[in-house]
Amino acid sequence: MFRISNLIYLYFISLAFAPLIAFLDYETIDQGFYKLYGATLLLLSILLLIRKGFSRSKLDVILFFALGVYLYKLVWDIILMQETFQRKGFVFDFFVNPYVHIAAFIYVIDNFKVSRDLVRLLLKVFIGTMLVASIVSFIQVVHDPFF
Repeated sequence: MFRISNLIYLYFISLAFAPLIAFLDYETIDQGFYKLYGATLLLLSILLLIRKGFSRSKLDVILFFALGVYLYKLVWDIILMQETFQRKGFVFDFFVNPYVHIAAFIYVIDNFKVSRDLVRLLLKVFIGTMLVASIVSFIQVVHDPFF
């Protein structure tokens, strides 16, 4: 059976591998972090909202503040006539806007119970990522700055 928790679990694991995925993205399709991770997180939050229902979802005040910041930026862009929406469109801006992603992340964290196993796994991946980044930085400083 389809479980949204498995998708959220997979999203957090892929988020731990973000440097590697960002490098592969840059070398292949070049979509960027906001399009890959942000739009995926937005879709996961919408699926979670549909699955749980609006009445059973936990809606924190900070979620409304994050949406308020997005609406403020939207109105500010329209008032200053920066023509962002004429060039890109509202739907594109909605899916790549970091303020909407923050609101979606807050919603997912508030409404998804993170297991201890996931936290342990992510901690191991983060430590491994930091070790690899340290080694690469050391090689860049000592030997080849373009490594």
